[in-house]
Amino acid sequence: MPTSGDALSFNVLGPLEALRAGRFVTPSAAKQRNALAALLLSANSYVSQDYLIERIWDANVPKNARDALFTIVTRLRHTLGGQEELIRTRSGGYIMCLEPDQLDLLRFRHLAEQTEQLRGALALWRRPLLANVPSESLHRDDVPQLVEERLTATERLVEICLRRGHHDETIRILREATADHPYREHLWAQLMTALTRSGRRAEALQTYHGVIANLRDELGIDPGRHLVRVHADILADARRPAGTPLVRPRQLPPDLARFTGRTAALERLDEMLWPNEQRPAIAVIGGAAGVGKTALAVHWAHRVRDQFPDGQIYLDMRASGAEPRVEPFAALGTMLRSFDVPAERVPGELDARSALLRSTLAGKKVLILLDDAGDAAQVRPLLPNSESLVLVVSRSRLSGLAALDGAQHLILGQLDTGESLALLATLLGARRVDAEPGAAAELAHLCGHLPLALAIGAERAGRRPDADLADVVDQLRDERARLDLLSVDDDPKASLRAVLARSYDTLDSRSARAFRLLGLHDGPDIGLGAAAVFLGTSQTEARQLADSLTHRCLLELVGRDRYRFHDLVRIYAAERATEHERETVRKTLLRQGFSCHSAA
Repeated sequence: MPTSGDALSFNVLGPLEALRAGRFVTPSAAKQRNALAALLLSANSYVSQDYLIERIWDANVPKNARDALFTIVTRLRHTLGGQEELIRTRSGGYIMCLEPDQLDLLRFRHLAEQTEQLRGALALWRRPLLANVPSESLHRDDVPQLVEERLTATERLVEICLRRGHHDETIRILREATADHPYREHLWAQLMTALTRSGRRAEALQTYHGVIANLRDELGIDPGRHLVRVHADILADARRPAGTPLVRPRQLPPDLARFTGRTAALERLDEMLWPNEQRPAIAVIGGAAGVGKTALAVHWAHRVRDQFPDGQIYLDMRASGAEPRVEPFAALGTMLRSFDVPAERVPGELDARSALLRSTLAGKKVLILLDDAGDAAQVRPLLPNSESLVLVVSRSRLSGLAALDGAQHLILGQLDTGESLALLATLLGARRVDAEPGAAAELAHLCGHLPLALAIGAERAGRRPDADLADVVDQLRDERARLDLLSVDDDPKASLRAVLARSYDTLDSRSARAFRLLGLHDGPDIGLGAAAVFLGTSQTEARQLADSLTHRCLLELVGRDRYRFHDLVRIYAAERATEHERETVRKTLLRQGFSCHSAA
């Protein structure tokens, strides 16, 4: 490979450019430019001789094309510094081998995968695109694919800006994009939406009439369904008489004023939730008790609620805990009443209620947040069939929703150290955390980096603002008292033990006993063989039981056939074992656990 002083870089997102150590070495010969552009557009991939021949000569292919191609590639290598390894010969073709930072197209694709880097990705594009490359076939067949990548990234950035209320930026981006691509109806629909949300409804309507006139005059076609629907939605709002009631439920719980961290999870939600005309977007947010699933869902829902102007529904499905579970039949009745469906129109059968909900929400953009769902059967009847969004919070994975309904999973883990300290600084004040960085870090560790435990620990520390954090840390070091200390006496929702108990109480008897017995293992993790010994079962049955606990986010799979409890979950499991297992059983398993741990 070239040394740093001879480093080559290439640009194709504008005029074709080749640079060595910052100096232009772009080939002056047109056929070499054609060949170089074709190789760069397929960087690090095999390119056949036939493909290159067509890109170099178009319809004027010489009789000795393969020999001529060999000569062009040889000269191109020389022009670029004589590096044989740069353009490698393969059977019947070539590969141009580049590092990601050597080509602007590779940098663009890498950045475009990251939500927060979309602006940087689009900033790499220049104009005109490959104007100094004369190949007609390349501009006909390859350049449109590049343009499509740019448009897709632009539309993603616009959606994110719309969700975050950045309407002025959105309008600026779309003005430029629609000027370049006047027949891209989705861009016009986004522009009309941005104009409407920025209070420029008349301008949005004028934009629509200009678009349909252009489509009919230039192409002889009518606008597509999506553009027509956006126009109809704007008209419906504009024509609604003053004082006419419009049922748009706004049921989201209050956002947490002190929500901190979870940047990666929020970005992941931005990327994965894209409703379309055929089906809603569905996300299942899972994770252990106390990890902050509901807080994340509510916070993100508030961030994007403007994208769902027809309403936001919140339902606590109560799949865990002492209160009766909310069954789909009752949930559907609640949802239909939220949209002011008269009681006499609500059917008495589950399937009919589900169908009526889909009809009621047809063509509407609604956000539905289902908290503490237990299984797919509890959720599936509540799914709309429109451009809506369904957020499901569950302590189980709800794999059936992924398999049959296209749901995507986001499994939350514990906070990292930086996020934990930032949360403590928000709850206790940065000055207090900065004054005792070691104690603050240990407090975060003893709270298992769980947001609920951190909030309770911070509340305990906040009772004595003049005391040292080290005093609270010293109390929490005792495992036997830790869950007692991570509880607020007058609020079961602010008790880590009570929250863990809600998950434990959903287990069948076999899984519950496996949970208790595995809690007696004192190693950092446990292999399948050791788990089978602890449970007194075969490895096959041990795997089934471990998978059941993993499915409910009570146990983590950390490697092939290796499992681990979160520290606070392990303490709780050991407590349950003390309550329910005979002392002789516990002593035997503790000895076995020591042997397994020593052997490992």
